[in-house]
Amino acid sequence: MTDDALENRLFDRAGVKQGMRRRPEPNWADIAVELKKPSVTLQILWDEYRAVHPGGYGYSRFCELFRSFKHRLSPTMRQEHVAGDKVFVDYSGKKIAIVDPRIGEVRGATSEWIGGHLVDEGFPVVCLESRHVKAALSAMTLKTDRNDAQGIAQIVRTGWFKPVYLKSAAGQRLRTLTAACKAAVRALTGNEQVIRGLLRPLGLKIGAVTRVRFEVRIRQLIGLDPGLLAIFEPLLQLHKSLRETLADLHRLVLKVVRAEPICRRLMTMPGVGPVTALTYRATIDDPTRFRRSRSVGAYLGLTPRRYQSGEVDRVGRITKVGDGETRTALFEAANVILPPTTRWSSMKAWAMKIADRQGVRRAKVALARRMAVTLHRMWIDEQDFRWTAA
Repeated sequence: MTDDALENRLFDRAGVKQGMRRRPEPNWADIAVELKKPSVTLQILWDEYRAVHPGGYGYSRFCELFRSFKHRLSPTMRQEHVAGDKVFVDYSGKKIAIVDPRIGEVRGATSEWIGGHLVDEGFPVVCLESRHVKAALSAMTLKTDRNDAQGIAQIVRTGWFKPVYLKSAAGQRLRTLTAACKAAVRALTGNEQVIRGLLRPLGLKIGAVTRVRFEVRIRQLIGLDPGLLAIFEPLLQLHKSLRETLADLHRLVLKVVRAEPICRRLMTMPGVGPVTALTYRATIDDPTRFRRSRSVGAYLGLTPRRYQSGEVDRVGRITKVGDGETRTALFEAANVILPPTTRWSSMKAWAMKIADRQGVRRAKVALARRMAVTLHRMWIDEQDFRWTAA
């Protein structure tokens, strides 16, 4: 027999050896590479294959042949190592069980509340300074909640942060009371300014008058004008209600201060009243968290700014970081001490020397900073204010 006749007898189809498939096959290596791309499936690759070969395999046979191809792949691969180019680390096994249990929380309005509950649940909580977190995350191109959470976790892991003190529950309640008093004062002042502004275009000027006499003065200016009475009567009722609310809150402040021996001790300093003492008490909360008393001035933002780079060295105004209400209260207390009518003390003599050299405004800021430091020292040493230098 000839070779062709023998081949026809041995094989069903001429030109196809035993073990070879009769239908056109794709390049399975290319299929495996394409399948690793996102959104690519075997169904899509099979559709492309049938578009080129209409008489090719069906989808089920196509998938079966691809799985058998993957089973034949070698589990090893050859890598060429160039000296000094890369470092290859091979590790086989379970992941190392190293977990950082700390939780990072950016300082905000609810930081104390959230942090307190997490501590009660047994989690070590770290409250981060918002300015530091903003500076650390500013290098990230995309700002998303997921990226922010990952960045905060990295900050906590590396330790590149300054923890913020979480106030106690008692300190939070005192802070709420002082904030309510200041809000009532702002609302009452805003109401008086609105009334003054509405009367000025009518040629009616209230002038200097106390809050108790404010309503009486308005009624004297309005007289019996029914139109003006209808306009200003609701505003006067609001003024009376706000004044009574402020009086109730102030009585509550006095009641709390009487029960707080720390506030009574702080009030022995000249210029420090119940509101200032309670504000300072709520802000500091725990005096032992400061290693040195002079750190309190920087904590309240009463120290000068400084920018130094190479030959540039500039000293500016105060930083104004920290609690603004406490800083304002101390500045107002300094205003009370400096006038000539107040009692003389070593602290006042020190501030008057600064006023002679650098002006009254800088002297008030310096005196407010020294008052913050002295109040902390009085709190730590449990001693009242000494009017004369030791």
